[in-house]
Amino acid sequence: MIEIARELGIEAQNNFTKVEIMNSIIQSESYEEEIVKAVMEGVLEEKREKMAFEERIQIKEFELERMRLSNITDRASVSSEDLEGQGIKRRVNLKDLVPKFDPKNADINLFF
Repeated sequence: MIEIARELGIEAQNNFTKVEIMNSIIQSESYEEEIVKAVMEGVLEEKREKMAFEERIQIKEFELERMRLSNITDRASVSSEDLEGQGIKRRVNLKDLVPKFDPKNADINLFF
C-alpha cells in the first residue's frame, strides 16, 4: 500500500496502517479508481516478477550446489579407485624378499 501511495505522489510513512494509507489515497485530489487499480496491478506485477526472479535464482543456486557436490563425490570415487590401483602395485610379495632356503648349500642361521 505504501508503494501505491508513493506511486500516486501521496506522502505515506512506514508507520501508517493500511486503513490510513487507503483513506489518504481516497481523499487525495487526484484520486481516480481506475488509475489506482492500474497502479496497484503494476505494483503487484512487479512483486510477482521479483518473486519469480528470486525463485529462479534460488533454483539455479541449488542446482549449482548439487552439481558441485556431485562433482566432488565423482572426484572422490575416482581418487579412491586410483589409490586402490596403486595399492595393488605397491603390494610386495614376501616370498620374493626372503631368499629360498636351500638345505644343502645355505646356513639356517641366516633365516633367524
